[in-house]
Amino acid sequence: MKEESINQNKLPAIAVIITAMFFIIERVLLTATTAPSYAEAPRRYFLFAGMKVLVAVAVNLLPLWLGYHWHLFKNRNPLARMAKYWLFYFLSMLFTFVFFFFLRGTLTFRDLWIIFFPISQNYFGFAASFVFIALLSPYLFHQLEKLELVRVKQILIVTTILAVLLPTIFSKDLWGFLTGKGVLWQLYLVVVGFGLNRLKLLQKIRFLVPKLIGSMLVVVSLIFIMAQVSRSIRGDVSTAERFSVPYSLFAMVYSLYLFAFIERIQEKINLKMSSSFLATYLISLVVITNNGLVTWSVSEYYRLPLDTSLKKWLLGIITAFGIFFIVITLWSIVLNAVSHINLFKRLENRLKVESYQGLFERGQQFLTWLKSKKRVIWFK
Repeated sequence: MKEESINQNKLPAIAVIITAMFFIIERVLLTATTAPSYAEAPRRYFLFAGMKVLVAVAVNLLPLWLGYHWHLFKNRNPLARMAKYWLFYFLSMLFTFVFFFFLRGTLTFRDLWIIFFPISQNYFGFAASFVFIALLSPYLFHQLEKLELVRVKQILIVTTILAVLLPTIFSKDLWGFLTGKGVLWQLYLVVVGFGLNRLKLLQKIRFLVPKLIGSMLVVVSLIFIMAQVSRSIRGDVSTAERFSVPYSLFAMVYSLYLFAFIERIQEKINLKMSSSFLATYLISLVVITNNGLVTWSVSEYYRLPLDTSLKKWLLGIITAFGIFFIVITLWSIVLNAVSHINLFKRLENRLKVESYQGLFERGQQFLTWLKSKKRVIWFK
């Protein structure tokens, strides 16, 4: 019985690991690298844009993974460990606050405010949307499980037309997908992942590797093609990356083939990790790669210069990736160690809620406390 419980807490890990690596690479490109312009360095511009579009689908992989492995989540209580994970988030934010206080010596009250109210600055848009979907996932999966296969197929077709085909045709974010970080887009992907599993679609894909490589070449080639079109019409390359968004048809095809490839590897290697460690790693990843203090400091003081050789530029990207990866991994290990301390366990038990009713009551208590302390909070 104990062994069965342990196995239930193990989750397929390869998709989560690759998603984490993609998020780190994206952060390095956006923050630690000086984006090349087409006029100054056209070759490096296409290389930069190509790498960026290939890793931008990280926001697609995790919801697809959640939906595809729905049977592992449908009977879980996602609220059971929310207190623990919130404490992990709080400690991670506090760690970065203290670290940069000693490193730079200049922080504002706004930096401390964000620890308690991160949504006020929208640093964690993807994480907030994903957590919201994860909290609803048991109910969602129980409802989807009741549907017949024909109805699941119909839902996939209709939602794909609305969520992917129409935005690609009109080249606009019609539904507020927020470059793939919005709740609606992630909800769609979870449903797609569920459908891929129920309909056994991944098993039906033949010649997967050539199709994956072809889809990669398409999304990268579109940047070059659209750059030439933009130059001929506008005289610049302002619309070169119009299809370089996670919800475009081309990026979605690439995401599906990539996810299918990852799942094939998962089946062969069967690499699994505890759900607690995977969640801890994702929390560390999100905080360290999206915290405004981190991104501003890296961008301001450690950004890779553009006026170097291509070899040094690529080596700098690899080095920055390695540093982020090591720091995130070490901090995840630290958080797991801290979770065994008695004080941490007492705080977790104090904050723990087991039901949505309990969560609602805690929210009301917090709002009441916030109202009673508003003079202190807003004191200047």
